[in-house]
Amino acid sequence: MAIVCNFILIGAALLTFYFYGIYPQYQSQIDFEYIDLDKRDPMTLWENWFKEAKIVPENTMPQGMGFATVRQDRHPALRTLLMRGYDKRGFQIYTDYTSPKGHEIESENSVALLFTWSFIPKHGHKPIGTRQVRVEGIAEKLSRIENLKYFEQESIDSKIRAAVQHQSARITPKRHEEILEIARNLYNRVHNEPEFRIEMPEKWGGYVIRPKLMEFFQATPHALAERVRFQKRDNEDTDFENLPEGVYAGADDWVYEYLEF
Repeated sequence: MAIVCNFILIGAALLTFYFYGIYPQYQSQIDFEYIDLDKRDPMTLWENWFKEAKIVPENTMPQGMGFATVRQDRHPALRTLLMRGYDKRGFQIYTDYTSPKGHEIESENSVALLFTWSFIPKHGHKPIGTRQVRVEGIAEKLSRIENLKYFEQESIDSKIRAAVQHQSARITPKRHEEILEIARNLYNRVHNEPEFRIEMPEKWGGYVIRPKLMEFFQATPHALAERVRFQKRDNEDTDFENLPEGVYAGADDWVYEYLEF
């Protein structure tokens, strides 16, 4: 038993010497995976991350996002959608206004989004990392002009889907055949009648999600994760000169704070 204990003690001593003696820099390698807040503006930071996400092969669909609404029974409803555009106002989606999602937004327009991406750290030889952006905001309908402009640039297949289907409606075998017949008829007319155009359905359109909160998370396997939360303070009660400790003034009425992982 004494021999076994001695071997254990010697082994522990050798490991300690290996990591902290021969390689004294080992302890200093651990650090935060810092988030660059050059502009202190969450939409600018999101756009930079999105552009970087599009060139990383692991992100096969960087515009994909989780989209959560509140059902009329107050339970959450979550699905994956494609973000169709963004500007200084926020993020855009297009959908069927008569779908459950549309009814939920009509009843309660507070929604949440979630983007998740892989990223390649800029400094050092670290493994690929993970980024996440969580958004809470208000969904507002886009104007008919904006809807028409987007609909016109959609593919023929997308226009046909919007015209013939009622999203999430129960489908019977008879209805299945009706949809197929209408879709084929539209497809033939588009390709055989040069003047024929598929009209944008009244039930179809877009929303812009105006962010009120944006939270950024960044991590790699061998670093401490970092989180930054931005909140919109667009009311007159906010004293940007005397914010609480750890809360900082950002751009355009945003404030931000760092959060522990």
